[in-house]
Amino acid sequence: MKNTHRLSVLALLGGCSQEAVAVFVDDGVMSYSELELGASAPATPTGISFDPDAPDQLWLVGFTAGAVPSERQSFAAIGFAELENVDFDTPSEFKVEWYRPTDAPARLNRPMALSVASGRRMATCGDHRNDGYGQMPEDDYAGPTLWPLDRRSLADDAKTGAAVASLHESPSCMGIGWESSGTYWAFDGCGGRQNPTGAVRDEPLPDCEPLGDLVRYSFGAENPPGGTLVPAQGTAVRYSRVVTRVEGVPAGMVFDRVAKQLYVADPGGKRVLRIDPRLAYVDGDEPRGSADPGVAHRQGQGVTCTGNGDGCWVVTSAEDGVVPSGLVLWNRQLLVSDYENGRVVVYELPEDPPDCHLEIQDVADLDVGPLGHMTLGPEGTLWVVAPEERKLLRIESSVRFD
Repeated sequence: MKNTHRLSVLALLGGCSQEAVAVFVDDGVMSYSELELGASAPATPTGISFDPDAPDQLWLVGFTAGAVPSERQSFAAIGFAELENVDFDTPSEFKVEWYRPTDAPARLNRPMALSVASGRRMATCGDHRNDGYGQMPEDDYAGPTLWPLDRRSLADDAKTGAAVASLHESPSCMGIGWESSGTYWAFDGCGGRQNPTGAVRDEPLPDCEPLGDLVRYSFGAENPPGGTLVPAQGTAVRYSRVVTRVEGVPAGMVFDRVAKQLYVADPGGKRVLRIDPRLAYVDGDEPRGSADPGVAHRQGQGVTCTGNGDGCWVVTSAEDGVVPSGLVLWNRQLLVSDYENGRVVVYELPEDPPDCHLEIQDVADLDVGPLGHMTLGPEGTLWVVAPEERKLLRIESSVRFD
């Protein structure tokens, strides 16, 4: 189904004054397609990412709430779509193949995000405390996991699991973003491990911390797909008490590999942050224990985000009324999906961070319910997850997102 929608442009007071930009508008009208995900799709799609080495290949992830191990079809799943020969004037040509890896119950528990990296790898993480889909005591054991872009390994009839590396940190992870080969940033909504040994507990786990952490993970040695996972290796640098989780709301994380900056959606704070890792520093070992003794844990400093300064710029203001979820960087524009209000908003990025918040420059009200993760697609398109509608939106623009 192709839609056209009239847009409004608005400017808010109190931020940095800039000229309004028209990103979506073409004579006041925007065109977009609503794409179905198929009957076998999970009930709640969450993550979306194109393969940077194969731009016509789209990867997705999602889950079905209330799933149990005896109902394999209800488990979380990884989706794949090839776009090369799809005519989007006929949206029914868009097809998604869904894969449920054998190790999904442990490694793909309620996934909230995925990030595809160069080199045929993708990382996922989930908003869970590892209770085996309600079948076992919570133990906070599973964390960000690395998968191959290999559909044969991901198939649910494979005899062994597909993951090539798995960490045991960051329960209630709301977002993950690729920085470089093997290195990802994670939105740790629980504020670190509440059960650092990963042992099964008789008593309930403590509640998550009010503020979550940002963690820079570098995966170490990988296992071949289907092999037995050896103890995790790598490094983890944790910047504590920076962001606020909102249950069920994905948090976009985009690393600008040119400027070496990380953009983070902070749904609980109703703001977007820009982190400059070069202005942060590592201050000794992380004091908490870990179920990953092969991972070098470090405590990061210099990123507080209580205001502008040190290694953080608060890009947008909570006064905008935006609950940010998906993020896209394009041509000095920051595109943000507003989960709560079902719209995409645009901010103009200055050359240097000013000592103020940015104003909204353009707004696309899509009227399809909450909007989650976003990504740029081929032919200058913007792709947005509509989780409650169980659809993708493919947005055409008056400009090309190239």
